[in-house]
Amino acid sequence: MNYLEPFLNSQLYGDCNEGQRFMDSINTSSSLRVGLKKSGDIVCNVIGVKEYENTHHFSIFPNPATNQLTITFHQKRNTPISFELYDISGRLVLSTIENSNASKKEINIENMDKGSYILYVRQNEVTNAYKIIKQ
Repeated sequence: MNYLEPFLNSQLYGDCNEGQRFMDSINTSSSLRVGLKKSGDIVCNVIGVKEYENTHHFSIFPNPATNQLTITFHQKRNTPISFELYDISGRLVLSTIENSNASKKEINIENMDKGSYILYVRQNEVTNAYKIIKQ
Protein backbone atom coordinates (compact mmCIF):
# COMPACT_ATOMS: atom_id res chain seq x y z
CA MET A 1 0.00 0.00 0.00
CA ASN A 2 2.97 2.33 -0.30
CA TYR A 3 1.46 4.11 -3.29
CA LEU A 4 -1.51 5.12 -1.14
CA GLU A 5 0.43 6.50 1.81
CA PRO A 6 0.79 10.13 0.64
CA PHE A 7 -2.92 10.28 -0.18
CA LEU A 8 -3.96 8.61 3.05
CA ASN A 9 -1.72 10.81 5.17
CA SER A 10 -3.77 13.83 4.12
CA GLN A 11 -7.01 11.88 4.57
CA LEU A 12 -6.07 10.67 8.06
CA TYR A 13 -4.91 14.05 9.29
CA GLY A 14 -8.36 15.22 10.31
CA ASP A 15 -10.19 11.95 10.91
CA CYS A 16 -8.69 8.51 11.43
CA ASN A 17 -11.85 6.86 10.07
CA GLU A 18 -11.39 8.47 6.64
CA GLY A 19 -8.59 6.05 5.76
CA GLN A 20 -10.73 2.99 6.44
CA ARG A 21 -13.65 4.48 4.50
CA PHE A 22 -11.30 5.00 1.56
CA MET A 23 -10.06 1.41 1.73
CA ASP A 24 -13.65 0.15 1.92
CA SER A 25 -14.51 2.17 -1.19
CA ILE A 26 -11.65 0.70 -3.24
CA ASN A 27 -12.37 -2.83 -2.00
CA THR A 28 -15.91 -2.74 -3.41
CA SER A 29 -16.43 -4.10 -6.91
CA SER A 30 -16.67 -1.61 -9.75
CA SER A 31 -16.82 -2.04 -13.51
CA LEU A 32 -15.11 1.35 -13.87
CA ARG A 33 -11.90 0.23 -12.18
CA VAL A 34 -9.16 -1.57 -14.10
CA GLY A 35 -5.90 -3.10 -12.97
CA LEU A 36 -4.81 -5.12 -9.98
CA LYS A 37 -7.18 -5.00 -7.01
CA LYS A 38 -5.51 -4.12 -3.72
CA SER A 39 -7.03 -4.77 -0.35
CA GLY A 40 -6.01 -3.99 3.16
CA ASP A 41 -6.87 -2.29 6.39
CA ILE A 42 -5.90 1.04 7.81
CA VAL A 43 -4.54 1.24 11.34
CA CYS A 44 -4.46 4.66 12.91
CA ASN A 45 -2.69 5.47 16.17
CA VAL A 46 -2.85 8.86 17.85
CA ILE A 47 0.60 9.62 19.18
CA GLY A 48 -0.01 13.07 20.62
CA VAL A 49 -2.34 16.00 20.64
CA LYS A 50 -1.10 19.54 21.16
CA GLU A 51 -3.47 21.58 23.25
CA TYR A 52 -3.70 25.33 23.07
CA GLU A 53 -4.74 26.96 26.27
CA ASN A 54 -7.61 29.38 26.29
CA THR A 55 -5.21 32.31 26.72
CA HIS A 56 -5.69 34.20 23.50
CA HIS A 57 -9.08 35.83 23.84
CA PHE A 58 -8.62 39.57 23.61
CA SER A 59 -11.06 42.44 23.55
CA ILE A 60 -9.91 45.78 22.17
CA PHE A 61 -11.91 48.97 22.66
CA PRO A 62 -12.80 51.59 21.72
CA ASN A 63 -12.29 51.04 18.03
CA PRO A 64 -12.15 53.55 16.40
CA ALA A 65 -10.13 55.24 19.15
CA THR A 66 -8.95 58.79 19.71
CA ASN A 67 -6.59 58.81 22.70
CA GLN A 68 -6.25 55.37 24.19
CA LEU A 69 -6.79 51.68 23.39
CA THR A 70 -7.82 49.32 26.14
CA ILE A 71 -7.06 45.64 25.67
CA THR A 72 -8.60 43.11 28.03
CA PHE A 73 -7.60 39.47 28.14
CA HIS A 74 -7.63 36.36 30.28
CA GLN A 75 -4.43 34.60 31.27
CA LYS A 76 -4.26 31.16 32.83
CA ARG A 77 -0.53 31.51 33.41
CA ASN A 78 1.91 34.31 33.88
CA THR A 79 3.22 34.28 30.30
CA PRO A 80 4.43 37.39 28.51
CA ILE A 81 2.15 39.01 25.97
CA SER A 82 3.67 41.27 23.32
CA PHE A 83 1.79 44.07 21.63
CA GLU A 84 3.07 45.51 18.34
CA LEU A 85 1.29 48.27 16.48
CA TYR A 86 2.12 48.82 12.80
CA ASP A 87 0.97 51.62 10.52
CA ILE A 88 -0.61 50.85 7.16
CA SER A 89 2.80 50.93 5.41
CA GLY A 90 4.12 48.20 7.72
CA ARG A 91 6.27 50.45 9.93
CA LEU A 92 6.42 49.47 13.60
CA VAL A 93 5.13 52.44 15.61
CA LEU A 94 4.77 50.89 19.06
CA SER A 95 6.04 47.77 20.81
CA THR A 96 5.43 46.73 24.40
CA ILE A 97 5.36 43.56 26.50
CA GLU A 98 3.13 42.73 29.44
CA ASN A 99 4.89 40.32 31.83
CA SER A 100 2.56 40.35 34.82
CA ASN A 101 -0.68 38.56 35.61
CA ALA A 102 -2.58 41.65 34.48
CA SER A 103 -5.86 41.28 32.63
CA LYS A 104 -5.86 44.72 31.01
CA LYS A 105 -3.38 46.75 28.96
CA GLU A 106 -3.83 50.40 28.05
CA ILE A 107 -1.97 51.88 25.08
CA ASN A 108 -1.73 55.62 24.55
CA ILE A 109 -2.28 56.52 20.87
CA GLU A 110 -3.01 60.22 21.39
CA ASN A 111 0.08 61.44 19.49
CA MET A 112 -0.30 59.06 16.55
CA ASP A 113 -1.57 60.12 13.12
CA LYS A 114 -5.16 59.41 12.19
CA GLY A 115 -5.62 56.31 10.06
CA SER A 116 -5.59 52.51 10.05
CA TYR A 117 -3.18 50.39 12.05
CA ILE A 118 -2.64 46.69 12.66
CA LEU A 119 -2.16 45.48 16.24
CA TYR A 120 -0.40 42.13 16.64
CA VAL A 121 -0.90 40.42 19.98
CA ARG A 122 1.42 37.47 20.64
CA GLN A 123 1.26 35.00 23.51
CA ASN A 124 3.04 31.65 23.51
CA GLU A 125 2.69 30.31 19.96
CA VAL A 126 -0.49 32.23 19.16
CA THR A 127 -0.56 35.50 17.22
CA ASN A 128 -3.72 37.52 16.67
CA ALA A 129 -4.00 40.54 14.39
CA TYR A 130 -6.55 43.33 14.85
CA LYS A 131 -7.34 46.32 12.63
CA ILE A 132 -7.30 49.51 14.67
CA ILE A 133 -8.61 52.86 13.48
CA LYS A 134 -7.24 56.06 15.01
CA GLN A 135 -9.58 59.05 14.73
